[in-house]
Amino acid sequence: MRITRLILALSILATSLWLPAFAGAPVWKVEKGGSHIFLGGTIHLLKPDDYPLPQALDVAYQQSDKIILEANVAEMETPEFQAHMLQMLTYPKGQNLQMMIRPDTYQALDAYCKSRGIPLAGLLPFKPGLVVMVLSITELQQLGFIGEGVDAYYEKKAQRDNKKLGQLETARQQLSFISAMGKNRDDDLINSTIQEMEGLPKMMDSLVEAWRNGDLEQLEETASSTYIIDFPEIYNELIVNRNNAWMPKIEKMFTTEEIEFVMVGSLHLTGKTGLIAQLKSLGYQVKMLDE
Repeated sequence: MRITRLILALSILATSLWLPAFAGAPVWKVEKGGSHIFLGGTIHLLKPDDYPLPQALDVAYQQSDKIILEANVAEMETPEFQAHMLQMLTYPKGQNLQMMIRPDTYQALDAYCKSRGIPLAGLLPFKPGLVVMVLSITELQQLGFIGEGVDAYYEKKAQRDNKKLGQLETARQQLSFISAMGKNRDDDLINSTIQEMEGLPKMMDSLVEAWRNGDLEQLEETASSTYIIDFPEIYNELIVNRNNAWMPKIEKMFTTEEIEFVMVGSLHLTGKTGLIAQLKSLGYQVKMLDE
């Protein structure tokens, strides 16, 4: 199973104005009825040397009046949200992670945490969704993924430029998805995460390369193809259901005078249920901005 790939990808993609010629980039121009928006794939964590970002992102940014993100990144950093997150992802008093998983899973988790210098006792109050995110982010940081992601970069840039910002969902909605992740399959979620850490460097290199090139097939193969089968309930909750909820909001953008640049995690663009496939099925013309 490849559930870690989904988690990392979370923790990780009609104008007369001239568009520069690129060779491939994670940005698409979507048109219908004389109106258009831009749709961009993001990665939530990057290495410092992954900058500068693909130029097509800046092209779409400059030609847009409003930047639409998945959620308010700044809200997630507030003390109020952090307190709510702990409440949602912490077990009730008298319960802890060790009580909810099998002894062999606990032993595997204990061994892994010792190998990475992570105090397991500090993780026991938390539900599996947060535990595996902590493990994954810690591993990514050790691999050098310490730079801010694409969404955070453009949110700050839009604030500096006094450009309008919008969101497809609230930060608390995102949190509810994480809280429910792996429900009733805690052992599978933890064991899968631990098993995949060895292949993480190669997987992340492939993921970032596919993202930079706007290669949706490679993104899907790298980050989602196997867990669609092994963890369909998580895939549906984190990807499919959210895509379906976003589509009416995205379609409504074609009725405004503003040009929106919608930026979402890259996995939301891949596959038959991805935003790009859904837009095409509804008659929208979708064209990649070349890099």
